[in-house]
Amino acid sequence: WWVPLPLREGSPDELRMFEYGSRLKSCNDMPAKLPVDRGLGKHASKNVNNRMTFSSGQLDIWQEAKDGCPVNADPFLPWVHDMFPDATGSVIHFVAQNKRRCNSGKVHIDDILALQPQVTILQPVSVKRIDETTAKSLAPELWSPTNEVSNSTRYRLAPHEEADSDAMFTRFICRFRAMDYATTPPFLVNVGETLSTYPFNYEFVNYRKELGDLSMLTPKGKDNPMFWLSQLKFDCPVPDNGDLRSMIASGEGVLSDGTPSVYVDVIPIRTAPRYGKRMSYFTPDMAGDSLDV
Repeated sequence: WWVPLPLREGSPDELRMFEYGSRLKSCNDMPAKLPVDRGLGKHASKNVNNRMTFSSGQLDIWQEAKDGCPVNADPFLPWVHDMFPDATGSVIHFVAQNKRRCNSGKVHIDDILALQPQVTILQPVSVKRIDETTAKSLAPELWSPTNEVSNSTRYRLAPHEEADSDAMFTRFICRFRAMDYATTPPFLVNVGETLSTYPFNYEFVNYRKELGDLSMLTPKGKDNPMFWLSQLKFDCPVPDNGDLRSMIASGEGVLSDGTPSVYVDVIPIRTAPRYGKRMSYFTPDMAGDSLDV
């Protein structure tokens, strides 16, 4: 069941962009107006007794991304329901749900298969930071940014023994930006980039279930009853950059009208899903030198 994902050759300009600023205007609107769905009473389809599907063409994933939620259009995106900093301002907590579990049954099987990445992002990966030159040598056809941002960090998948110490079990790149009000007009500047962490290892929790070769993901969607995979929690460490953390902790990063001055981009690291316990990805101290299934 291992299928490599295609190499990214297109530029960001070729991607479809959806903005939700018209509904999420300030920090005071969160989390009530996050793009989770179209809003109370405006659902494209019901979550209960629902017979309409995206795969049949009855529903349009792009229209849903515009009016409601982008996850059906790009299921590697976390279906975020809430986000908030810790008391020290050193971590941003995210709470998401597994959208794959919203519907079940044969009528929804194609939608369930399309939403496999909702489980994939519950599975940690390990990565190593590399520079642009190394990235191009490894994958010459990979899209490369312009010279102005050629110093941006790249990442490659790596085994645990080669991965960076803070990248052993991660899934998202967290890119922090802050508004520079010293210029006219103000604009966002990058203030640091970190890698996400999990509060616990979902794959290891699933592995410890004494239910044979219990896979987090099954080709026919039989994993939907696994309620312990219904919620995704992950954290974005805030870069230790000047007074950034103290500004977040004190709330000074939010203006009086609720306008934020600090933003975080959450970029998923896209990989194929892992099936079965034998494809579980652990370090020897977690599960021994070999997996016992």
